[in-house]
Amino acid sequence: MKKHLFRGLAFVIILFFVFTSTEIQPIQAQPEDTWWNEGWPYRIAVQINQSGPTSVHLNFSQLFTDLGLVDALLDLQSIRVIPMISGVPGDPVSYQETYSTLFVDGETLNFDPSTGDPFWYASAPFDLSQDSHQFTEGSYAIKSALDILSLEHIQSDFLYNFNGNSPSNWSQYESLTYDLWAEVNDSALDQSPDLFQFELIGLNGCSEAQLNAPALALNQWNNVSISLNPYGECPTPDMSTLEGINFTFGLNLYTDDLNKYDIGDQVSLWLDNFRLIDQDGDGEIRWNAEPGIDTYYIYFDTINHSGHESPTLADITENENPAVVSGAVEAGGYFHQIASAEPADLTLWTAPITEKILKGQLAPVTQNHLTIKAAKGESEALQIIVQSPTSSDLPVRVSDLTHESGIIPASAIDIFRVDYVTLTKLSDEYGRLTDWPDPLYPISQGQEVSFPANTNQPLWFRVNIPTDIPPGDYYGEIYIGEATLPYTLTVYDFTISEFTILPFAAGLDMNTMLEAYGGLVSGELHPCSENITAAIQDTLKTYYITPLLPETEPAPGQVYSLTDYPQQKAHESQAQTNEIIWWSFDSQDKPPFANPAIIDRPGQDARILPWMAWMNRVDGLYHHHLNDWSLNPWETPNVNFPANGDGFLFYPPNDDTLGYNPCDPRSNRLIPSIRLELLRDGLEDYAYLRLLNGTASAVEQSNPSDTLAAQILSSRALYQHLPTKYDNLRFELASKIIALQQDIYIPFFTY
Repeated sequence: MKKHLFRGLAFVIILFFVFTSTEIQPIQAQPEDTWWNEGWPYRIAVQINQSGPTSVHLNFSQLFTDLGLVDALLDLQSIRVIPMISGVPGDPVSYQETYSTLFVDGETLNFDPSTGDPFWYASAPFDLSQDSHQFTEGSYAIKSALDILSLEHIQSDFLYNFNGNSPSNWSQYESLTYDLWAEVNDSALDQSPDLFQFELIGLNGCSEAQLNAPALALNQWNNVSISLNPYGECPTPDMSTLEGINFTFGLNLYTDDLNKYDIGDQVSLWLDNFRLIDQDGDGEIRWNAEPGIDTYYIYFDTINHSGHESPTLADITENENPAVVSGAVEAGGYFHQIASAEPADLTLWTAPITEKILKGQLAPVTQNHLTIKAAKGESEALQIIVQSPTSSDLPVRVSDLTHESGIIPASAIDIFRVDYVTLTKLSDEYGRLTDWPDPLYPISQGQEVSFPANTNQPLWFRVNIPTDIPPGDYYGEIYIGEATLPYTLTVYDFTISEFTILPFAAGLDMNTMLEAYGGLVSGELHPCSENITAAIQDTLKTYYITPLLPETEPAPGQVYSLTDYPQQKAHESQAQTNEIIWWSFDSQDKPPFANPAIIDRPGQDARILPWMAWMNRVDGLYHHHLNDWSLNPWETPNVNFPANGDGFLFYPPNDDTLGYNPCDPRSNRLIPSIRLELLRDGLEDYAYLRLLNGTASAVEQSNPSDTLAAQILSSRALYQHLPTKYDNLRFELASKIIALQQDIYIPFFTY
């Protein structure tokens, strides 16, 4: 009897452990599970034990650390919950998140500080009120109306603010979001991308607490995200004793400042749904799990990739069943390993060239074929990231690109090693204090590259497509040691030329360049100095640069900065006198404005500027200095403090493979930056826009290219940060150009 009882008890115990271990055993994320959407780069799998209301807690700060992203911030709008059925993703399901905390909205509007509650204050001539017609949370929004009727309204800068923050200690929060709707009259359009200054009252540890207004689209709701850590140029701000928020509107008191308000300007803002985000706190994602589905993926993205559409939210009020987080966080989407590659013992993957890859960034799990597309006469780049399990010196070379009736020789492909510079100061809230990729160090065919152990080492390959080759698919290979990577180049059946490129003028110190490459020694020209001069000129031509003396503005025409651009005045000058309008970019162009000069800004900043020039009818771009090497940019990249990179788009030689002998062509190769490469890519985008339109864009005239360009930018401050949007739109442009050429082709017959 005891023996049977013992056996029965043992059986029950075994069953208990079997079922218990089965219940908590996580389902590992599967690399073969189809990636839901290429526009989302990160995901993590969760296991569902039963259907119904479900919740999962994710520490997004830790997930970003696991992904190798330094102090990345969550884009709350990017979260998606995706059901998986036999490895195939379904449609996103609605969800609720509790990472954000509402701290002010339009439901109350207190003007009385004596109540002890948070209150609003507005200086004349502002009018603050509750509005029940436009809101995003609850039943009201805060409406602020400004109407400058006379000189008496232009006595001092005016503001309104929210006082008595609750909570006042924001140390635990990484970002702030709120909803904003903006309307302006015609005379205030020049201020529309930069309506006000945002300031945290009581901020400590920052020399500058004021930021520009966020990027805004007029006459629609904008979801605004503000980085709190870092905040502006401050990597570690003290937010423990905040007192409120200021919205300051500058007035033209003494000078005609382009970004300040004048008599006749009218502005209306609606504010709602202010939320603080604690991405590594106790927040959860909640949704209703469907019967028969035991695995979901949570997709998400960083705030630097803003542009995801708002998700569908739900209100989950019942008790939640906790989900089991399973496996490790994964990268994929527009990051992918190269299909059909023979990697040897290397980890090889690719990323859009607008993505600046950090040394510790996690390799993706997905695979896809490596393809690039370009027109004849264009230069198109691709980025390969290499991880070696051990420190290795491996030769890098490329094959010819072959087509059934044409060839692009390997000599037409430039190879660069992506180098890093250490940033010790932040340019703005996009930056991080770490090693940033920027210099593109040229290497020769077959030259060895050092690959450190378990560290990303990106390589950059630029194919220079001839103008006289047949269109179609060209096939080639990249070799890294014993590894082989196949890729395809699709050449479109049209040609771009320097006549279709947006003019780009920049200051160049030729003597400094010659000295760095040994062509000018103690004031005397080397016998082979002409070789260096020719190499410099060829490189400038590659980047479509017209060189000027440093700090010398282009002529003829009028130069405006991107930030201080009087659109109406400029367009009148163009229409009435054919004046040429140039845009400059320098250290003064801070977020939300794009700035191709800054190292620690998203890559889209450089590529988008020519698109903006098209939409704003700007005739050319200008930068004050290509090679200000008064301080060594390898060691001190913020020669124009605090803007890392401003003043140099080329680097001086940094090892003995360059600048050693002016008579050797290999010695005379320049070192461009990723920023300059991306700007070149944007200039070629501009050529696509011009080819589709048939001519340059003209003031007061819409054109077919405008409609397409509007898909990725709404103003000179609000633009798309998702890298897939650019390549998809360029493909659409190419398709329309080809179709247009076919439509207008009229055969000539003789009889």
